[in-house]
Amino acid sequence: MLDGCTPWPAALEARYRAAGYREGLTIWAMVARTVARLPDKVALVAGERSETYADLDRASARLGVALRRQGIRALDRVVLQLPNTPEFVHWYLALVRIGAIPVLALRAHRHTEVRHFIRASGAVAYVVPDVAHHFDYRPMAAQMQGEFAGLRVFVVGEAGAGQTAHAALLQGPTDEEVTAEIRAAEAAVDPAEVATMLLSGGTTSLSKLIPRTHEDYVLNARLCGRAGGFDEHTVFLAILPLGHNYNLASPGILGAFYVGGSVVLAPGTDTAEIFRLVQQERVTVIASVVPLISAWLASDEPKRFDHASLKVVQNGGARLAPELRQRLIDELGCTPQEIYGTAEGLINMTRLDDPL
Repeated sequence: MLDGCTPWPAALEARYRAAGYREGLTIWAMVARTVARLPDKVALVAGERSETYADLDRASARLGVALRRQGIRALDRVVLQLPNTPEFVHWYLALVRIGAIPVLALRAHRHTEVRHFIRASGAVAYVVPDVAHHFDYRPMAAQMQGEFAGLRVFVVGEAGAGQTAHAALLQGPTDEEVTAEIRAAEAAVDPAEVATMLLSGGTTSLSKLIPRTHEDYVLNARLCGRAGGFDEHTVFLAILPLGHNYNLASPGILGAFYVGGSVVLAPGTDTAEIFRLVQQERVTVIASVVPLISAWLASDEPKRFDHASLKVVQNGGARLAPELRQRLIDELGCTPQEIYGTAEGLINMTRLDDPL
């Protein structure tokens, strides 16, 4: 177990394993199982980009090998601060695939929070976009490099001085070399080891880092997906940050990948754009929050689009008022599902057939 983290008690581990809750899978092995079963199935859609499970395999393998060649090793912590783009998915999967540990920062975090995440985790690298939502992350990353000796910065987009561009990382090994190196790296990752560091709510101070092991987080995605009715036909629309536990694995994108569903990344929170995607991609599930749901129900935009595919609207963060819940049923024809999901793992979800 990573130094400083407390392992699960042996008796509980044995009990969970005997009951089938521990599957002996790393997060990547979970996804790889779906890759093997459904290689040509669409896994990820973002605008005009569409990637199959086989595409995710290739992209994360090449990036994982490139990172190893850059000196990133198993158990190295890497602060990952990317917006909702395919590159977030590639980086997350590449890191867990080689046994490195993504520390999941949110897009809105700035110097104080990022400095805390790097210091508290002992991170050796920091991953940012060049510019996102009118903010240039490269000067902030450069300041972190000045404060933390040896910190590597990787930039999705155009890199600054002393930083490495994502595109440059991918111009290295041959396909044969990638296959051999990534298989060796995967085989060395322990399913009982820390896989991901999530952030606590941070309501009283700076967020604390929460270590989640591979097997624990696979179970998180599996059981949340089951409670959400996820299956191979699920088309999950991700609007909220992928770096948050809610959209990552409660059930989120990993819940969809567990069963072979598809994930659609929304570019923003505009109501018309969301329901255009519902119509175009035949979205079945959306993970949302009260302000967004309230905006949909106050707007005529949803009526302009075919939303018959939409089966479930999940709500997290705060309880949805009963009248809004009823309007979701009456006006959008879908089932509301309440989710209270803490990053520490205490996930609470209403069943889809629970009475209101």
